Amino acid sequence: SISERTGAVVSHSYADAGVYTVLLTVTDNDGLTDTVVTTATVSTVAPNPDQTLASELALVDQLFAVGKIGRGQDFLLKLELAIARAALDRGAIGLAMPLLRRVALQLDAVTRH
Repeated sequence: SISERTGAVVSHSYADAGVYTVLLTVTDNDGLTDTVVTTATVSTVAPNPDQTLASELALVDQLFAVGKIGRGQDFLLKLELAIARAALDRGAIGLAMPLLRRVALQLDAVTRH
Protein backbone atom coordinates (compact mmCIF):
# COMPACT_ATOMS: atom_id res chain seq x y z
CA SER A 1 0.00 0.00 0.00
CA ILE A 2 1.06 3.59 -0.57
CA SER A 3 1.37 5.99 2.31
CA GLU A 4 1.98 9.71 1.86
CA ARG A 5 3.34 12.03 4.53
CA THR A 6 3.95 15.76 4.43
CA GLY A 7 6.12 17.83 6.77
CA ALA A 8 9.64 18.67 7.80
CA VAL A 9 9.84 15.39 9.74
CA VAL A 10 7.81 12.37 8.69
CA SER A 11 7.58 8.76 9.80
CA HIS A 12 5.82 5.59 8.81
CA SER A 13 5.13 2.37 10.75
CA TYR A 14 5.05 -1.03 9.10
CA ALA A 15 2.70 -3.80 10.23
CA ASP A 16 5.02 -6.62 9.17
CA ALA A 17 8.73 -7.29 8.99
CA GLY A 18 10.17 -7.23 5.46
CA VAL A 19 11.94 -5.13 2.85
CA TYR A 20 9.99 -2.13 1.58
CA THR A 21 10.59 0.31 -1.26
CA VAL A 22 10.65 3.90 -0.05
CA LEU A 23 10.17 6.89 -2.34
CA LEU A 24 11.16 10.23 -0.82
CA THR A 25 10.40 13.49 -2.58
CA VAL A 26 11.70 16.73 -1.10
CA THR A 27 10.53 20.19 -2.12
CA ASP A 28 12.49 23.28 -1.09
CA ASN A 29 11.18 26.80 -0.44
CA ASP A 30 11.74 27.71 -4.11
CA GLY A 31 9.53 24.83 -5.28
CA LEU A 32 12.43 22.72 -6.56
CA THR A 33 12.04 19.00 -5.96
CA ASP A 34 14.27 15.97 -5.82
CA THR A 35 13.29 12.35 -5.44
CA VAL A 36 15.23 9.35 -4.22
CA VAL A 37 14.20 5.70 -4.11
CA THR A 38 15.68 3.42 -1.46
CA THR A 39 14.69 0.43 0.63
CA ALA A 40 13.77 0.10 4.29
CA THR A 41 14.41 -3.22 6.00
CA VAL A 42 12.11 -3.86 8.93
CA SER A 43 13.35 -6.71 11.10
CA THR A 44 11.06 -6.34 14.08
CA VAL A 45 7.63 -4.86 14.42
CA ALA A 46 6.43 -2.97 17.49
CA PRO A 47 4.08 -5.01 19.63
CA ASN A 48 0.37 -4.37 19.49
CA PRO A 49 -0.29 -2.63 22.82
CA ASP A 50 -3.86 -3.95 23.11
CA GLN A 51 -2.68 -7.55 22.64
CA THR A 52 0.23 -6.99 25.04
CA LEU A 53 -2.10 -5.62 27.70
CA ALA A 54 -4.55 -8.52 27.35
CA SER A 55 -1.71 -11.08 27.50
CA GLU A 56 -0.16 -9.47 30.58
CA LEU A 57 -3.50 -9.27 32.37
CA ALA A 58 -4.16 -12.96 31.67
CA LEU A 59 -0.68 -13.86 32.96
CA VAL A 60 -1.23 -11.86 36.17
CA ASP A 61 -4.47 -13.80 36.75
CA GLN A 62 -2.71 -17.13 36.12
CA LEU A 63 0.22 -16.32 38.42
CA PHE A 64 -2.14 -15.26 41.19
CA ALA A 65 -4.26 -18.39 40.73
CA VAL A 66 -1.25 -20.70 41.15
CA GLY A 67 0.19 -18.72 44.06
CA LYS A 68 3.26 -17.30 42.28
CA ILE A 69 2.20 -13.76 43.24
CA GLY A 70 0.26 -12.53 46.23
CA ARG A 71 -2.79 -10.30 46.50
CA GLY A 72 -0.69 -7.11 46.87
CA GLN A 73 1.45 -7.75 43.80
CA ASP A 74 -1.65 -8.84 41.86
CA PHE A 75 -3.33 -5.54 42.80
CA LEU A 76 -0.32 -3.37 41.87
CA LEU A 77 0.24 -5.09 38.51
CA LYS A 78 -3.45 -4.77 37.63
CA LEU A 79 -3.36 -1.12 38.68
CA GLU A 80 -0.45 -0.46 36.30
CA LEU A 81 -2.30 -2.31 33.54
CA ALA A 82 -5.45 -0.25 34.20
CA ILE A 83 -3.41 2.95 33.90
CA ALA A 84 -1.91 1.65 30.65
CA ARG A 85 -5.43 0.81 29.37
CA ALA A 86 -6.61 4.35 30.19
CA ALA A 87 -3.60 5.80 28.39
CA LEU A 88 -4.29 3.66 25.31
CA ASP A 89 -7.94 4.67 25.35
CA ARG A 90 -6.82 8.31 25.22
CA GLY A 91 -4.31 7.65 22.43
CA ALA A 92 -1.30 8.16 24.73
CA ILE A 93 0.74 5.19 23.50
CA GLY A 94 3.93 6.93 24.67
CA LEU A 95 2.66 6.67 28.25
CA ALA A 96 1.18 3.18 27.90
CA MET A 97 4.17 1.37 26.40
CA PRO A 98 6.66 2.07 29.22
CA LEU A 99 4.06 0.82 31.72
CA LEU A 100 3.50 -2.32 29.68
CA ARG A 101 7.27 -2.90 29.42
CA ARG A 102 7.65 -2.45 33.18
CA VAL A 103 4.88 -4.95 33.91
CA ALA A 104 6.41 -7.37 31.39
CA LEU A 105 9.78 -7.18 33.18
CA GLN A 106 8.12 -7.84 36.54
CA LEU A 107 6.18 -10.78 35.13
CA ASP A 108 9.32 -12.14 33.49
CA ALA A 109 11.13 -12.01 36.84
CA VAL A 110 8.28 -13.90 38.53
CA THR A 111 8.06 -16.61 35.87
CA ARG A 112 11.85 -17.22 35.98
CA HIS A 113 11.78 -18.17 39.67
